[in-house]
Amino acid sequence: MTQSSSPGERDGAQGAVPAPRPPLRAGAAMVAILLVAAAGFGIYRVSSQSEALRAQEPLPHEAAPFFTVDDGRITVPATSPLRAKLGVAEVADKNIQRSLTLPAVVEADPARTAKVLPSVAGRVIDLKV
Repeated sequence: MTQSSSPGERDGAQGAVPAPRPPLRAGAAMVAILLVAAAGFGIYRVSSQSEALRAQEPLPHEAAPFFTVDDGRITVPATSPLRAKLGVAEVADKNIQRSLTLPAVVEADPARTAKVLPSVAGRVIDLKV
């Protein structure tokens, strides 16, 4: 068996050893680890700040109450979402029908009825009250 002396003639035949890789430098590995850690910390920091800002911002329904009550007086603020749904009109005189007709039967309560009989027999001609 003959071995060739030139490195280009190796074709993976018997006894061929792959060429060794150059060793990974410890400094480059450390820099890569630091870059990944810094990126992770940056992403964490940005996301935690945005959550804190969202927690501080008032929600739309908390920004303006629908109405406020001060000493029995109800006030709707200008920024209230209720104001868009309110209808405001001038006071006007109108005739309103206040009668109500319902079917009914009037009966006397037998528990509260007293039967009155005359003490003498006869006929009443005149009653002066």
